[in-house]
Amino acid sequence: MARAVVSTGRTKPPLFLGLERALAGRLARRADKRSREHARRLAIARFAHAYPLWHASLFDPALLASLPDDFFSRNARSVARSWTMQFPYRNEQSRERDVRILEPVADGFLRLLAEEEARLEIQMAAGGRPGGYVA
Repeated sequence: MARAVVSTGRTKPPLFLGLERALAGRLARRADKRSREHARRLAIARFAHAYPLWHASLFDPALLASLPDDFFSRNARSVARSWTMQFPYRNEQSRERDVRILEPVADGFLRLLAEEEARLEIQMAAGGRPGGYVA
Protein backbone atom coordinates (compact mmCIF):
# COMPACT_ATOMS: atom_id res chain seq x y z
CA MET A 1 0.00 0.00 0.00
CA ALA A 2 1.40 3.40 -0.97
CA ARG A 3 1.96 5.90 1.78
CA ALA A 4 2.29 9.65 1.47
CA VAL A 5 5.05 11.53 3.23
CA VAL A 6 4.14 14.67 5.13
CA SER A 7 6.38 17.40 6.46
CA THR A 8 6.86 15.68 9.84
CA GLY A 9 8.55 12.75 8.16
CA ARG A 10 5.79 10.39 9.25
CA THR A 11 3.69 8.56 6.75
CA LYS A 12 -0.08 8.53 6.59
CA PRO A 13 -2.19 5.89 4.98
CA PRO A 14 -4.25 7.09 1.98
CA LEU A 15 -7.40 6.83 4.11
CA PHE A 16 -6.24 9.71 6.33
CA LEU A 17 -5.30 11.81 3.31
CA GLY A 18 -8.81 11.31 1.94
CA LEU A 19 -10.31 12.31 5.30
CA GLU A 20 -8.12 15.42 5.41
CA ARG A 21 -9.23 16.43 1.92
CA ALA A 22 -12.88 15.79 2.77
CA LEU A 23 -12.57 17.83 5.96
CA ALA A 24 -10.81 20.68 4.15
CA GLY A 25 -13.57 20.67 1.52
CA ARG A 26 -16.27 20.70 4.19
CA LEU A 27 -14.60 23.57 6.04
CA ALA A 28 -14.28 25.55 2.79
CA ARG A 29 -17.97 24.98 1.99
CA ARG A 30 -18.92 26.04 5.53
CA ALA A 31 -16.84 29.22 5.23
CA ASP A 32 -18.40 29.91 1.82
CA LYS A 33 -21.89 29.42 3.28
CA ARG A 34 -21.09 31.80 6.15
CA SER A 35 -19.82 34.37 3.64
CA ARG A 36 -23.02 34.10 1.59
CA GLU A 37 -25.15 34.40 4.74
CA HIS A 38 -23.16 37.45 5.81
CA ALA A 39 -23.63 39.02 2.37
CA ARG A 40 -27.38 38.34 2.62
CA ARG A 41 -27.59 40.00 6.03
CA LEU A 42 -25.69 43.05 4.74
CA ALA A 43 -27.87 43.28 1.61
CA ILE A 44 -31.04 43.00 3.71
CA ALA A 45 -29.74 45.73 6.05
CA ARG A 46 -28.95 48.01 3.09
CA PHE A 47 -32.37 47.27 1.61
CA ALA A 48 -34.02 48.07 4.97
CA HIS A 49 -32.21 51.40 5.11
CA ALA A 50 -33.11 52.37 1.55
CA TYR A 51 -36.66 50.95 1.51
CA PRO A 52 -37.96 50.59 5.09
CA LEU A 53 -41.59 50.05 4.08
CA TRP A 54 -40.74 47.34 1.53
CA HIS A 55 -38.40 45.72 4.05
CA ALA A 56 -41.07 45.67 6.75
CA SER A 57 -43.57 44.13 4.35
CA LEU A 58 -41.34 41.62 2.59
CA PHE A 59 -38.63 40.53 5.02
CA ASP A 60 -40.51 39.57 8.15
CA PRO A 61 -38.71 37.07 10.42
CA ALA A 62 -41.13 34.23 9.65
CA LEU A 63 -40.49 34.57 5.92
CA LEU A 64 -36.72 34.74 6.35
CA ALA A 65 -36.77 31.59 8.50
CA SER A 66 -38.80 29.68 5.92
CA LEU A 67 -36.84 30.61 2.78
CA PRO A 68 -35.28 27.75 0.80
CA ASP A 69 -31.50 27.80 0.33
CA ASP A 70 -31.77 28.73 -3.35
CA PHE A 71 -34.16 31.66 -2.77
CA PHE A 72 -31.54 34.36 -3.32
CA SER A 73 -30.13 32.72 -6.44
CA ARG A 74 -33.42 33.05 -8.31
CA ASN A 75 -34.41 35.72 -10.80
CA ALA A 76 -36.33 38.86 -9.83
CA ARG A 77 -39.69 37.54 -11.01
CA SER A 78 -39.51 34.37 -8.95
CA VAL A 79 -38.34 36.32 -5.88
CA ALA A 80 -41.27 38.73 -6.33
CA ARG A 81 -43.66 35.81 -6.73
CA SER A 82 -42.29 34.17 -3.57
CA TRP A 83 -42.81 37.41 -1.69
CA THR A 84 -46.47 37.48 -2.74
CA MET A 85 -46.97 33.90 -1.60
CA GLN A 86 -46.90 35.04 2.03
CA PHE A 87 -50.14 36.97 1.49
CA PRO A 88 -53.60 35.57 0.73
CA TYR A 89 -55.14 36.59 -2.60
CA ARG A 90 -58.68 36.13 -3.82
CA ASN A 91 -57.57 35.57 -7.40
CA GLU A 92 -54.42 35.00 -9.40
CA GLN A 93 -54.82 38.25 -11.37
CA SER A 94 -54.32 40.29 -8.19
CA ARG A 95 -51.24 38.28 -7.31
CA GLU A 96 -49.79 38.78 -10.81
CA ARG A 97 -50.43 42.52 -10.57
CA ASP A 98 -48.44 42.61 -7.33
CA VAL A 99 -45.69 40.45 -8.83
CA ARG A 100 -45.30 43.03 -11.60
CA ILE A 101 -45.12 45.80 -8.97
CA LEU A 102 -42.59 43.88 -6.85
CA GLU A 103 -40.37 42.70 -9.70
CA PRO A 104 -38.28 45.93 -9.87
CA VAL A 105 -38.02 45.90 -6.07
CA ALA A 106 -36.77 42.29 -6.15
CA ASP A 107 -34.33 43.19 -8.92
CA GLY A 108 -32.95 46.04 -6.78
CA PHE A 109 -32.54 43.72 -3.83
CA LEU A 110 -30.77 41.08 -5.94
CA ARG A 111 -28.39 43.78 -7.22
CA LEU A 112 -27.59 44.80 -3.62
CA LEU A 113 -26.96 41.15 -2.82
CA ALA A 114 -24.64 40.74 -5.82
CA GLU A 115 -22.70 43.85 -4.74
CA GLU A 116 -22.28 42.54 -1.20
CA GLU A 117 -21.22 39.10 -2.41
CA ALA A 118 -18.64 40.65 -4.75
CA ARG A 119 -17.36 42.95 -2.00
CA LEU A 120 -16.98 40.04 0.43
CA GLU A 121 -15.27 37.91 -2.23
CA ILE A 122 -12.71 40.68 -2.79
CA GLN A 123 -12.30 41.08 0.96
CA MET A 124 -11.73 37.33 1.42
CA ALA A 125 -9.23 37.24 -1.46
CA ALA A 126 -7.32 40.08 0.20
CA GLY A 127 -7.03 38.06 3.39
CA GLY A 128 -9.92 39.56 5.33
CA ARG A 129 -12.81 37.87 7.06
CA PRO A 130 -16.53 38.32 6.53
CA GLY A 131 -17.58 41.17 8.77
CA GLY A 132 -13.99 42.14 9.46
CA TYR A 133 -11.67 44.65 7.92
CA VAL A 134 -8.80 43.95 5.60
CA ALA A 135 -5.56 44.95 7.31
